[in-house]
Amino acid sequence: GFAPESAFGFFCYSYSLISTFNDIEEGYRWAKLALVVLERFNAPLLSPKVKICITMFVSIWKEPVQSSVVDFLRLHQEALLVGDIDFAAVSSKGYIHHGFISGSSLATI
Repeated sequence: GFAPESAFGFFCYSYSLISTFNDIEEGYRWAKLALVVLERFNAPLLSPKVKICITMFVSIWKEPVQSSVVDFLRLHQEALLVGDIDFAAVSSKGYIHHGFISGSSLATI
């Protein structure tokens, strides 16, 4: 059966499909499955970690980079709310990096 932690495993598999086998479509599907598992189990402590990883390593291949900038800002707050300082910092890095590569003004980042 599935457990809340399965969501992170599904993310890892999705990233492997994309990075190793260049199978973006299948990797993206597995990432979406990870999000469904998070929703089913209502795992607030695990949610920011999985969502940040998906946004940073999977969504970038299928969704506009500009949308990830807003997501990282929201996920930073979500991580802080559950006390996940490590992934709050990772989300901040994603916000700055994706903001820069999306062409956002440096003054706003």
